[in-house]
Amino acid sequence: MKNAVNLLGAVMIVVSGFLLGLSGVRRLTKRERELLELQKLMQRLKTGIQFSARPLPELILENRDLSVCKNAAQEEGMENDPHGALEKVSASLFPEQKDFQLCRGFLTGLGTSDIEGQIEHITLYSALLEENLREARTEREQKGRLYLALGLFGGITICLILL
Repeated sequence: MKNAVNLLGAVMIVVSGFLLGLSGVRRLTKRERELLELQKLMQRLKTGIQFSARPLPELILENRDLSVCKNAAQEEGMENDPHGALEKVSASLFPEQKDFQLCRGFLTGLGTSDIEGQIEHITLYSALLEENLREARTEREQKGRLYLALGLFGGITICLILL
């Protein structure tokens, strides 16, 4: 009976370590996914501004399938201050400081110039976003395996120490 309890405890510790590593992988994957959504938003805004010249609140509501726009559309006063709603939402979606700064810079310049200026602004920030996205992919690929291995081996090490 005592051996079964010890074995169950050991399995729970190993699984806990693995789940801890998996949570690190999930955080890295979430960063990449949010940056990809920002890239989609930039492309859609570029198209929307270039071909229809609609106001920003309308474009946000049209793109509610993206998390940034979905959350911004739910913010109070979005129609009057779309920049404020987008910035408030981006702070929670981009915990990494450089991603947040990039998003904030992009949002600050939206709607401040003519159509050609907007297109140039979006093109510039799309290029800047590529670097962050490339870094997020590399980080997920390299650190993701590391987090899983460290979690699993950490759990095994704890089990060996306790046994």
